[in-house]
Amino acid sequence: MGTVNSDEDIIFELLNYAEIDDKFDESFELDDLTSKRIKKNLKKKLQKRKNKIKYAVTACILICLSTAAISNPTLAVNIKESLTQSIANIRGDYADYKKYTQHVSLTAYDKNIKFVINEIASDNNKIMISYSIIGDNSLKNTLNVPGGITGMLKINEKNFTFGDSIGSENQIGDKRYDGVMEIDIMKHNFPNTFYLSMNITQIAGLNGNWKFNIKVDNKDIEKETKTYNVNKNISIGNTKYRIKRICITPLSTSIEVDGDISRHSCFLFDDSGNMIISQSGSGDGSHGELYYNALTNRNTKSLTFLPFDYKEDYVPPRFYNMDKLPLELSQGELGKLIVNKLEWDNDVLKVYYSAEGKIPIEQSQKLLLLDEQTNKSIISENRYNTNINPSNQHDFIMYFKGVSKDKKYKIGTSNLEDFYKLYDASKFTIKLK
Repeated sequence: MGTVNSDEDIIFELLNYAEIDDKFDESFELDDLTSKRIKKNLKKKLQKRKNKIKYAVTACILICLSTAAISNPTLAVNIKESLTQSIANIRGDYADYKKYTQHVSLTAYDKNIKFVINEIASDNNKIMISYSIIGDNSLKNTLNVPGGITGMLKINEKNFTFGDSIGSENQIGDKRYDGVMEIDIMKHNFPNTFYLSMNITQIAGLNGNWKFNIKVDNKDIEKETKTYNVNKNISIGNTKYRIKRICITPLSTSIEVDGDISRHSCFLFDDSGNMIISQSGSGDGSHGELYYNALTNRNTKSLTFLPFDYKEDYVPPRFYNMDKLPLELSQGELGKLIVNKLEWDNDVLKVYYSAEGKIPIEQSQKLLLLDEQTNKSIISENRYNTNINPSNQHDFIMYFKGVSKDKKYKIGTSNLEDFYKLYDASKFTIKLK
């Protein structure tokens, strides 16, 4: 999507409750140092995300995927490929968000706070909105952080409630918080062009009104979208489901389901065996959607679902000495990691390794580094985007920052059957036709 600039868009913009900030510089780009700070804080947010997917019961579920930290006060920010694109890449989503991002730059002002909508990326499955919260003065005593963002949302006259959250990882200064939120829209079948009205009524405990009217144009992405009416009945254990519809876009893959999808989750694979990373899920107990990244190969002829449950019992990982390579790290019956090379770059340790097993992407995220002196694990800089190449699901690289050659470390992983219970007998394939 490009910047909104047609006559119709200008008329609709004049009806907007919010003012357009005259300080917006469309040509602005962040310097490399600031861009790195943004990515660092995005990683902090993602590292806090639990492996277990949470399913919430609302008419429309708004999920905060990740947040950004920006030290420059310019309102609509370009991180070269866009803020939305950077966030997606950091969480292992390599879809071309830049191509389909609509630059909005709308500002609403109340209670000495500007709420700025910077960008929107949308397809038939979801709407991603990047936003900034900017105070006239320090927000330390104004907002109760961590806290929620709540309000009402209307899309083509259909009303929804929504909620999002902000925490310390969103903060980029005394006066600013940044974030990206996502709205699930698959089951509503909105047209290619629709109008989104948003009234934010509370920001982290502060009541007010921040109102927006935005035209969203999906015409370009609709041309590249494929929808399959499936209506296939399946059973996982004693639970029955019906796969109603699959929608494949350049940005995401969504599966509409009849049945309580909170009971089980599914690993997803294309017809070449490439694993498609799960994004989220939502449901109301009898109907829901499963969301995944865009397909590696959008011409795939089938999708294979491997159902699983999460196990609740914590089992500590096992660590090994790193002095002899290659080093095999067993992950139990589901596979193994093989550490092939270690490379030092000042205070960064780069670990080159491969994953062999049933769920290689999930396996790759379970590599751990242990500081022998403190007996504490060190969190990787890129835990959720370890691929050396997006099309290669065998070889990976993980970065550990803040380490030293003068200290001793061990490397390890966990048995994946301690985390996942796979239902191999319930594995099924759906042909796309």
